[in-house]
Amino acid sequence: MFKRTKTWLLCMLIAVTAVTPVSAAELTDQPADTETEEESGLTVDLDGSEGDSILMEDDRLQAVMDNVTGTITVTLTDGKEGTSKSGVEFSCDKIADITGGEYVLTEQYQASGVDLNSIANASDMETAAQKLAETVQPSGLTATTSEDGTLVFQDLEVGVYLLSATNDDNYDEVTPALVAIPTWSEETGDMVYDINVTPKHTERPDEPVKEPEASENPGTTNGAPQTNAYSPVLLYFGGAAAIVVILVIANFLFRKKR
Repeated sequence: MFKRTKTWLLCMLIAVTAVTPVSAAELTDQPADTETEEESGLTVDLDGSEGDSILMEDDRLQAVMDNVTGTITVTLTDGKEGTSKSGVEFSCDKIADITGGEYVLTEQYQASGVDLNSIANASDMETAAQKLAETVQPSGLTATTSEDGTLVFQDLEVGVYLLSATNDDNYDEVTPALVAIPTWSEETGDMVYDINVTPKHTERPDEPVKEPEASENPGTTNGAPQTNAYSPVLLYFGGAAAIVVILVIANFLFRKKR
């Protein structure tokens, strides 16, 4: 019996010593799983700091698949102090199709005279977007940014879209932009159908303080004529009238004495 107990205690001792205690600090030092889900799609910062923002070349347009849809995700950055990136309404209008390896403007935008196939850089893109935005009133899909300044247009067909703010009264002035689906990514060397856009925006100028209009005569202000204003002419005629009255009275008294 004693031998069995001794053997059991020995087994327990071996089992306990085989287990190495791990402190909380040691657990903290363990390498964490650094794999995070990367943001899908291509990010285009229209201020020019990141991403590709020009249209594709003819040879790549030939390989575009018409049966694939894409998305445009808009993310606003902070505007001028006192503004809000929440509640900004955007319109997303399809302004061109891809036909025969070229960009072809839709009927309502053809009057703009813009040639999308001749665009060479981001500056040309911005100029074209401004001109297209002035051609017709946006009438496409609309969406409003959430509290964090984001919105998403989904299930968009292949083509070029005009992205413009239709209500940015409480935010900076947003510059209209052209976004192509798909867009070529130099980083991945492939076409991307999901585009993340950070629109360009500028602070609104402060309203000038209206100064009162200067008067031609110093010391007076514009408005209704003053009836009690000092006038040398009135004083002259008043004095002359008084002299005439005095002369008449004197003449009358002189005749009466005679």
